[in-house]
Amino acid sequence: MKTDEYVLERLGQEDASASAKQTKRWLENSDLKPVGRGPASVTVKEALRLWRTRLRNIEFTKKPINGLPELIRGLESLAPQRKVDQFGFTGSTSVATLFFDRQKGQYIGSAVVERRK
Repeated sequence: MKTDEYVLERLGQEDASASAKQTKRWLENSDLKPVGRGPASVTVKEALRLWRTRLRNIEFTKKPINGLPELIRGLESLAPQRKVDQFGFTGSTSVATLFFDRQKGQYIGSAVVERRK
């Protein structure tokens, strides 16, 4: 199964959150394509270190990252040593990283950056 199909399937599960279903609709209606054949796997601790830094850097870059506060809250709800899968996507107007709990397959959140024009 291709990465984009796999992600859409996970986002569309019956028990998916409203946020996951909204992300699925957005992904289906965009030109985003996967950047790899599968997910990168990191611990929650590693992901939080990176994305908290990126959140602080918004003050300097003036480039918002949509979904980032929600993603951080989702990651913070998990144990630091837990593994998460992250899928990267890129398109003509934006880039996105989507996160899923590796054990349960549940959507955690996403970070989306609009490309500069």
